[in-house]
Amino acid sequence: MILDRYLVKEIVPNVLIGLLVFTFVMLMNQILLLAEILITKGVEFVMIFLIIFYTLPALTVLTIPMSLLLGVLLGLGRLNSDSELTVMRASGISMYRLMVPVLGIGVVCWLLCSYLIQVSVPWGNYELTKLMFRVLTTNATSQLKPRIFYSDFPNMVLYVQDISSKEKNHWKGVLIFDESQPDKTRLLLAEEGVVQEKGDSRQLELELKVGSWHEVNPVHPQDYSFGFFLQNIFPLPTPLKWTQGEIQKGDREQTISELKERIKEYKAKKLPWRFLEVEIHKKYAIPFACFVFSFLAITLGFSSRRGSRSSAYAISIGIILAYYVFLIAGERFGDAGTVSPWVGAWMANLFLGGFGSILFLHSNTGAISKGIQKAWNLFAESRVAALERTGTTARRRVRIVIRIRRMPWRLFTLLDKYLVREFLKKFVLILVALVLIAELIEGVQLVDDIFINKVSGAVLFQYLKFHFPQWVFFVLPVTALTTTLVTFGLLTKNSEIIAMKSSGISLYRISLPIIVVALFLCGTAFWLQEYILPSANKIANNYRRQIKGQPPETYSAFERHWLSGPDGFYNYDLFDGRRNIMYGFSIYRIDMQTFTMKERIYAKSAIFRQDHWDLRDGWQRKFLEGQLEYALFQRMQVQLPVNPGYFKAETELPSEMTFAALRRYIQKMKDRGFDYVRFAVDLQAKLSFPMVSLVLTLIAIPFSFTTGKRGALYGIGLSVVMGIVFWFFLALTKSLGYLEIFNPFLAAWTPNILAMMLGLYLLFKLRT
Repeated sequence: MILDRYLVKEIVPNVLIGLLVFTFVMLMNQILLLAEILITKGVEFVMIFLIIFYTLPALTVLTIPMSLLLGVLLGLGRLNSDSELTVMRASGISMYRLMVPVLGIGVVCWLLCSYLIQVSVPWGNYELTKLMFRVLTTNATSQLKPRIFYSDFPNMVLYVQDISSKEKNHWKGVLIFDESQPDKTRLLLAEEGVVQEKGDSRQLELELKVGSWHEVNPVHPQDYSFGFFLQNIFPLPTPLKWTQGEIQKGDREQTISELKERIKEYKAKKLPWRFLEVEIHKKYAIPFACFVFSFLAITLGFSSRRGSRSSAYAISIGIILAYYVFLIAGERFGDAGTVSPWVGAWMANLFLGGFGSILFLHSNTGAISKGIQKAWNLFAESRVAALERTGTTARRRVRIVIRIRRMPWRLFTLLDKYLVREFLKKFVLILVALVLIAELIEGVQLVDDIFINKVSGAVLFQYLKFHFPQWVFFVLPVTALTTTLVTFGLLTKNSEIIAMKSSGISLYRISLPIIVVALFLCGTAFWLQEYILPSANKIANNYRRQIKGQPPETYSAFERHWLSGPDGFYNYDLFDGRRNIMYGFSIYRIDMQTFTMKERIYAKSAIFRQDHWDLRDGWQRKFLEGQLEYALFQRMQVQLPVNPGYFKAETELPSEMTFAALRRYIQKMKDRGFDYVRFAVDLQAKLSFPMVSLVLTLIAIPFSFTTGKRGALYGIGLSVVMGIVFWFFLALTKSLGYLEIFNPFLAAWTPNILAMMLGLYLLFKLRT
């Protein structure tokens, strides 16, 4: 039927655009990381597309219901605002008849989601796990950063002084502290190290060159042995668990039949199995959200008043937020056994389905509004009666009006205010929508880790809270691009731009207030980067590692037990920062050029007094030209180049430093002869990335004036394509900077410079 085709044609493009936008936002951060892996780690180019390909099913399962909700609301909202729905219903077409094509789209989305979550998602997740392990084994240093103590490996601490920018598996200055045998701890120092795969066994090994090893019994320190080597092979344990050469499948990597077999196995062994049954019900419940969202969108779309599309965005974000909050909570309750597994998995559908039924009843009978109006009338009547009994009358109000004389010149014209107001209204809605959806999807993906690692839901909430500013920082440029295209696209579609030009206002003057707003957004991004993100990222990273069951990285002030100093390394069991007392304090004086031990001191306690450290109850060993001097002491004073403030200070990552702090850190690395290229690129990026909002706005302005009558939908689709291209190019040049092919300035600024030149060229070509 023509009507069905018309409704489908109105809704489907909105659904597809929403799917593109939501999926691209979730892949933004991964694009930067994947491009870095491609360029700096020597991974084959096809692997990058395989990683994205394997990731997409798990993302699209979550974004398809969201896109369906937004698409139906936008489509019906447009028909309602143009009074087309009123005409249809006046022609005798009932609401039930209009629901048929919309529910048909919902059925298609339900079938697609069902296939993805039951077939493609388990397959994609499992293939991604295997692929990432291959990347890990061939590029073991993909996540390793120099001058950071890593405790991810069981019973082992790993430290690398420097990593070559070109050969990531080649290390300089390696320290390994092995506690696999508590009665004989082992320390290895090597001038160089090379990570390689051990044959076809998928195991990693570290080839240490020119170094020494030291073993000591903590209880009997006189039991000490050491030796030197030119080459030493040290096996590195892998974080993944293997069974007979195959990777074990996780909950989300199994099909329904595999999960049922696992439940039987767990029941026989009397192991917890409810979380597996919750996972089975989720494979039916999440696709069913397509019907729930369709029903809600139909009810709201038919009953809403005439208005702009902004209300559709706001309503859809509210519904999506409520749905996934209930989904996370229900899954958590089902895993813990608080509710039955099927109730936990279906809780979100039951809640929103019931809410939609109430709204549907109201849209047909108006029972809810009539009840509310009746209750309000009774309250008003009782209020008036009470006032009449007490004789209370309304007092006359006195108003004071202050008139301010206008300035002889105007900083902002009425047109400027109108353009800025329209821009900001759309900007806030798009920004909030993208950030909330990104946070929700990330929260859903971490729920399994919370249950497996027995972490409370409050930890997930804290992680999402502190990670929120980072998402705002990432999404600001894309939001500025999309809002510019949508705002000017709608003005062009509604012929408002033609009216402005007819009044003698050029396109340059029309664009000026939006460019000023874009400059303000650049300042906001830089402010976030300097004052909010350093501390927020640090806390969020520790919460994420807690959710993933990993120990906190040792650069945290409260968890750090290993530090590097100008003359070697320091280790302690406990530090009382109020009294400046160390417990279980070890000093390793190292020749930082050859990474050989010069002196090793251990004290049960150490306290700082004015200009020296007072060590108590310990031992000292000096290594002098192959000879060993050993002595016990009850009390000894030593001069160290560090004070208690050094131990209280935090060694931070570039994402957790301000611009000035990172510049000082780079200078220290230069003075000590370390490779600082990567950090120099990150330093320039701290200036270039906040400017991306202005750059993308300048590109969007000429495109938005040429959209003609295609309007906002075309603008959103165009912004997604432009955002993907710019993001890939940004990641590419930054990775080339890490490899020293580009200098740090060009690596960070080339995308901005080229994009700005393109934007200005297109802008000057416009007929103003």
